[in-house]
Amino acid sequence: MTSKLGELRKVFDSLHGNEVEFIFLRGFSDVPKKVSLSNDLDILCKPKHKKTIEVLFSQLGYKCSEDSRDKNIYLYNAEPHQHFFCRKRDLHFDIVYSLAYQSPNHNEWVSVHQEIQKSIWKNKKRVQDIWFFQPDNTDLAIHLICHSIFDKREFRRKHIKELETITPYIDFDKYRHLLTLIFFKFTPYLIKLIENKDYESVFASYMMFKEY
Repeated sequence: MTSKLGELRKVFDSLHGNEVEFIFLRGFSDVPKKVSLSNDLDILCKPKHKKTIEVLFSQLGYKCSEDSRDKNIYLYNAEPHQHFFCRKRDLHFDIVYSLAYQSPNHNEWVSVHQEIQKSIWKNKKRVQDIWFFQPDNTDLAIHLICHSIFDKREFRRKHIKELETITPYIDFDKYRHLLTLIFFKFTPYLIKLIENKDYESVFASYMMFKEY
């Protein structure tokens, strides 16, 4: 029986070998032991590879489901997530085709500024791990902050650890600029809260901010 690491390697090798452009977004330390059906792997892919991705996962024995357009609202080129899962392997891949996050007001899915979309692809890092590609440190920091605020409404311990590990290595000017494209005048306050490790206050402070 193939190990979970072996099964993960098969998927990433298949995507890479078939020239699918992809980036493993976060949760690197969870691989392989902590990933499961309930703790999925989040992968950003280029939309042009959607059909190829569906075929490859089917060939590898994964079933596919897609988030409902009836129950969700998708804005500014956001698209439903595709979920590829295999119960016997206890694995779940969450495929997204743009960087989009949930609106804190109405649970709409909203794509972020095009400059951020372009940056994550332009600056992706080739790594020696089984997933081949991940965001560079600055783009990863932006993604972790957005995911925590918009999707989770909190900073979870594993995301804090990941963020604090990479923070010394980010391009601060770029970091501040990209955050401003999302958080506007709240950005200086957000940066200060993160620098002070006051993660518990971030979401509430953002929701109460009125100085736009």
